[in-house]
Amino acid sequence: MELLDVYDQKGNLTGKTVERGKQNQFLNNNEYVAIAQIYIENEKGEFLIEESAKNIDEKFVPVGGHLSHGETAVETILREAKEELGYDIPKERLVYLEFIVSNGRVRNLFYLKYDINLQELVLQKNEVKSVSYMSVSTIKDLINKGLVRPSQKLLLERVLKYKKENNI
Repeated sequence: MELLDVYDQKGNLTGKTVERGKQNQFLNNNEYVAIAQIYIENEKGEFLIEESAKNIDEKFVPVGGHLSHGETAVETILREAKEELGYDIPKERLVYLEFIVSNGRVRNLFYLKYDINLQELVLQKNEVKSVSYMSVSTIKDLINKGLVRPSQKLLLERVLKYKKENNI
């Protein structure tokens, strides 16, 4: 049984925990579980996207997952990258952008400009079918086709805004 911490709409811990998979039964209004997601960009301006091996409502996702009880968003990103990709991403290069309350979750958004050789990855087969680098237009097409959750559009827009503001 995996426990998840419960957060308020400002991203503060409430002191409550819920069992993963049952959060919708026990969360009140303005209570959320948290996830962390990272958009990893290569030198060509493409983002690392996973094709999910799970039978869920979204087929393509950036690296990330739920914050386990007592875990920080940074710890989650490092753990998820190691679990899903078999890769240790450089903690010192992570850029925390913001948290966004969207679709019943507190979403901690990270950005990393870093070339990862896809041939070096060891995918967690029960979670990740494949990975590839995708252009922004390809990701937007997947969103429009319903293969990526609409919430990812907002996160991608925030990443692009950050890049523009910082001339990246």
